Amino acid sequence: MIDWITALGGGLNPAVEIHRDDKQGSCLRVRSNETLAASTVVARCPISATISIINVKNLDPNLPHHDFHCSDILAQRVRKSIILAFFMVHEQLKGRDSHWWPYLATLPRASELTSALFFQDSDLEWLQGTSLYETHRAYRNTVKEEYDLAISILRDEGYLAIESYTW
Repeated sequence: MIDWITALGGGLNPAVEIHRDDKQGSCLRVRSNETLAASTVVARCPISATISIINVKNLDPNLPHHDFHCSDILAQRVRKSIILAFFMVHEQLKGRDSHWWPYLATLPRASELTSALFFQDSDLEWLQGTSLYETHRAYRNTVKEEYDLAISILRDEGYLAIESYTW
């Protein structure tokens, strides 16, 4: 990913490294033999490496081209965060052919996600009778409804491999 960001005009301060461990995940940290002054720039990320609704809706011709079409219907009926999730899955399915592959390849896999949204039913049994259980159920239902709506719109718009749009 660092090579990709550097090729796009970004990069890391030489005193900084990407660190990963099981407890904290991935993060930037100052190398053990370095110090940084206040206000030091530690990382630069060019706009061409970002993923936002500006990319998805092709609002800036200077950003990387893609083939995901965000129709007016989709934009009006589905939250931006859901549209972004579908865009990222669309790009993920392209694998190395996606402009954003170096970034997407660093994201956690489903088995690594710890949000209650991804709990198994056996895990949820422990929460029954608590407010967290009811909150989780309501949130899960909302996400499912939004997902189903987006899938329905995308299917109607001709996305053939729409059943692959899961994370």
